[in-house]
Amino acid sequence: MDFETDTKLGRYEIRSSLGMGGMGEVYLALDTELNRTIALKILPVEIASNEERMRRFVQEAQAAAALNHPHIAHIYEIGKADGVNFIAMEFVEGETLREKIHNEKAELKQLLKWLAQVADGLVKAHAAGIVHRDLKPDNIMISRDGYAKILDFGLAKLVEPQKLHGANADELNEAATAMMPQPLSTPGMIMGTVGYMSPEQASGKKEIDQRSDIFSFGCILYEAATRRQPFAGEGVVDSLHKIINAQPPPIRDFNPNAPADLQRIVRRCLQKDPEKRYQTIKDVAIELKELRREMTSDAEVELSISPETTVESHVSKIGDRTTSVGDKTAASTAEAAPHSTSSAEYLIGEAKKHKTGAMIVAALLALVVAGIGYGVYRWTAKRDKPALSFQTAKFTRLTTTGKASGVGISPDGKYVVHVQIDGGQQSFFSRRQAVRFRSTRAGQRVCADDCQRGRDKRAETRRG
Repeated sequence: MDFETDTKLGRYEIRSSLGMGGMGEVYLALDTELNRTIALKILPVEIASNEERMRRFVQEAQAAAALNHPHIAHIYEIGKADGVNFIAMEFVEGETLREKIHNEKAELKQLLKWLAQVADGLVKAHAAGIVHRDLKPDNIMISRDGYAKILDFGLAKLVEPQKLHGANADELNEAATAMMPQPLSTPGMIMGTVGYMSPEQASGKKEIDQRSDIFSFGCILYEAATRRQPFAGEGVVDSLHKIINAQPPPIRDFNPNAPADLQRIVRRCLQKDPEKRYQTIKDVAIELKELRREMTSDAEVELSISPETTVESHVSKIGDRTTSVGDKTAASTAEAAPHSTSSAEYLIGEAKKHKTGAMIVAALLALVVAGIGYGVYRWTAKRDKPALSFQTAKFTRLTTTGKASGVGISPDGKYVVHVQIDGGQQSFFSRRQAVRFRSTRAGQRVCADDCQRGRDKRAETRRG
């Protein structure tokens, strides 16, 4: 059913078509009572006439309307006007995750940030017993302010919340299924989007739980890292066969710079056996956030100690606060050849970015250079000064009695002290010098020689 512009359905006025959703056409419309733009999802007439499909449509709307989370598009109303069944929901202005991955080629760290938000939204939905069942990049919108929102729970299957503590997963699934009045999916009916559905969906199994969404989430993670679908085949049948039986190529085959932990997370999400996957999307969300923190730390360390990294790679995304400066992954997707940067170019580039820091460093360097220069000058001047020479030095006799002994010089070189022995009596004498001794040891030698001459003279007198 096609609606022309300005067609009214109750309080809603259609503006334009937005495309096909999980269970029908989606239009951009105006809520005339609240004066806000919304997305209006229309259920086709051929489906509305089917009682089972109508019941699923209503159940989807009721379940999704109960969700209130910043990363899930909100459901405003389920209604019917002029024989047309519709759901009024939040209109998210922005671009799909597919466009961010393939058209804009957003860097991996940014894509992981959005996917961590998607995981948080799925945590809320799964806690309410809702499985999306059609999770794919087209159903994830990135708003203008940079937030991810999950759209279109059109194929969602309502599962009873797990209230049986201590029971194993099989018992819980069986209990949840038994509580439902009728199955929401026809056995053997494949529902979902080829390339992102889980092996359970591809096999047409009736019982689908939240672990199916975890597999689909792993497919999106793989595509974000490699820009390729993990199970892309030559046709629908080939793709379904790969989903059920084949393992995707390692992420490192397409993106050598992808973190090893990301490969591990994706591998576990894409386990064929649901029991071997993560059992809750919350565990995936926690690991993704930890991975992003490690990537941020690695990027900061690389910026600090790796002059070989080009200045351009550091500043290319500096305006984007959500972008890691110098991210290796962004470098791996760039088409330009790597550019070698010298240490001088690196320092100049860093100085331009951090002018205040550069001025401080320059001042410190100037002080260091000045200190070194002064030290060299003093050392050179000291070497050039002539050494004390006994041949040119002038000596003054301090005593002529020949009775001096025990000579010493004060530490400051101003006083000479000695002991004088006369008639068996010892006397202590000190004398201030007009000129300070340049060398304490030299002065001591002069006085010691004088004392020795005095002793020699006394010895000669006694012999005479």
